[in-house]
Amino acid sequence: MLEFGSGLSTELFSLEPQIERLVSMDILGWHVENMRKVLPEVEFVLYEKGKVPEVEARFDMVFVDGPAGDRSQELKKANEVAVKVIYCHDWGRGQNEVQLDERWVKENVPKMIFLNKWRAQSCW
Repeated sequence: MLEFGSGLSTELFSLEPQIERLVSMDILGWHVENMRKVLPEVEFVLYEKGKVPEVEARFDMVFVDGPAGDRSQELKKANEVAVKVIYCHDWGRGQNEVQLDERWVKENVPKMIFLNKWRAQSCW
């Protein structure tokens, strides 16, 4: 499983025995270092915002957390490497969040399923 945005979700995913490999990418260096101490079995990758690193593996599931800011590069990468599905959590939760055009999402990330704080939902 590949995840963009480490945190509580990473801790929960690490407990799931069906997830054989968990790769978590994040843009916050201090956060990655802290997470590595807590979850040494998880592969953490630090990257610069807007410069998502190449990923050679394919993943059954990609989880994109929805913090404030444009996640289009992460979503494009997720679409490239996801075999089955992409989940986007807390989409549009903050006033400062950059919203992606729904048409862009349909055209560029066809495997996406949105998750908000209350329920799973599809955007179309």
